[in-house]
Amino acid sequence: MLQPVIADPEIMAIPEISEADDPLAYLMQAIVVKPVGGAQLFDVTYTAANPSHAAKVVNRVVESYF
Repeated sequence: MLQPVIADPEIMAIPEISEADDPLAYLMQAIVVKPVGGAQLFDVTYTAANPSHAAKVVNRVVESYF
């Protein structure tokens, strides 16, 4: 699910990700997905120094899943 995320040049331009030894492993640890209630809803979070970078990552993860 994260392969398309790291294939995105905008995502790979984010310093925390591009500077990681293994960007895929970094994202696997940094992204948190939790179910919300009993529905098929999920809370996807990623924390970054730049809020717009965090939003890009989360949006790309959601796009690649759905």
